[in-house]
Amino acid sequence: MDNINQKILKNLLKEITSRYDYMAKSFSSLKQEVETIKYIDYLTGLLSKEGFLRELGKLIEKAKSENKDKKIFVMTLDLDNFKYINDVYGHEIGDIFLKEIAINILENIDRSNSILGRTGGDEFCIAIYDVKNEEIIKTAEILLQKIENFSLNLGKNHLKTTASIGISIYPNDALDAKNLILRAEEALYEAKQKGKGIFIVFNKELHDRFRRIEEAKVLLNKAIISKNVYPFIQPIFDIKSKKFIGGEILLRIKDGNEFIPAYKFIDVANNFGYIDQLEHIIIEKIIDEDNLKILEDKFIFINKTIKSEKKAGFIKKEIDIYHTMKKEYNITPVIEITESSFVEYFGILSEFIKKLEEKGIFSALDDFGAGYASFRYLLNLDINILKIDGSLIKDILNNKRSVAIVKAISEISKDFGIKTVAEFVENKEILSVLNILDIDYAQGFYLSKPMSIIDFKNFLK
Repeated sequence: MDNINQKILKNLLKEITSRYDYMAKSFSSLKQEVETIKYIDYLTGLLSKEGFLRELGKLIEKAKSENKDKKIFVMTLDLDNFKYINDVYGHEIGDIFLKEIAINILENIDRSNSILGRTGGDEFCIAIYDVKNEEIIKTAEILLQKIENFSLNLGKNHLKTTASIGISIYPNDALDAKNLILRAEEALYEAKQKGKGIFIVFNKELHDRFRRIEEAKVLLNKAIISKNVYPFIQPIFDIKSKKFIGGEILLRIKDGNEFIPAYKFIDVANNFGYIDQLEHIIIEKIIDEDNLKILEDKFIFINKTIKSEKKAGFIKKEIDIYHTMKKEYNITPVIEITESSFVEYFGILSEFIKKLEEKGIFSALDDFGAGYASFRYLLNLDINILKIDGSLIKDILNNKRSVAIVKAISEISKDFGIKTVAEFVENKEILSVLNILDIDYAQGFYLSKPMSIIDFKNFLK
């Protein structure tokens, strides 16, 4: 009996051991597969972001051990306007395009001293070890040129794009992989801001600017969560009669006891997706009954920033709010849209303006004259008011061309039955010139600074 039991136990142990070996091998295989998924980009076969960080860390250790003078250059390369390709041609075509771009980059870097990864949707990172500054500049220029020249042919369609590059340097800019990439991304952001299709090398000034951007983002997040976003009003006057006709609603964020003006955060709000929430809170506060009573019988100019089709569609839903303001309080809402918005969303916005007109709501084209190609919009848009670009007004005493352009705007507006508003009226002399040029309305610090709702109540007394 004992022998039989021993034999059974022996066979059972063998079977368990065999199963354990199988499970161990399977686990090892699975672990290897997980490692591959984690460190290799599934689409291009390049390093993933995690893989690139790991390999860059190894390069840094190599530089430390070999020679303290060894440099590592990190490039972050991002395709410009790649979203358009995905949106118009679909993600499958977009994926093919990305694979071809990856091949282009690989063909134009020295693989013996470089690592390459796809670290974002259309973002690639390159680390190059122990080369001279001029070689990096040449590499960046070649990559930008190659990508600009590349074309993916789809029948009659030729898909093209450009790229922007940010560059950081070890050990000058950072001593670890994560911060080297962050510094390169800061430089990349600057390249995008300066018009795309270029490369920028990181410097301290860039870092300080980026830090200010991060501080503004913290401020915006805090203000939106607590709804510490307030409407200020800058009065607008009829130039000839000197009468107050209404005002422009301006954004202010309250931080402690301080109201922070929009120029300190508006670019960050526009570029990082905060503007929609800010505008929504402002509308909520404007339509408070006590505030609407103050604004009775006045023109109220409300800014709208259009950055997407979704936003353009969303503001159509606000028309009923503006219609109620007009119907119940005899307020005339004037929806200001910047000229740059019309460049990208002309079709949607022209339809929006027609809907405004149907409800008796006015539309204004903001920053008019900024691009010197503004007049063509008047042919196809039933705009009620033109707000003349502030740079023309501020320069009107010193620049004959500014005078000529403002005069032309005034004359054409009269022919079209459109009212004109001059912003940035900062002194009596500017106001006198605008009067001579027959501009209808004016706003600016000479006439009145922006004020809170409470101060505005006192202003009206």
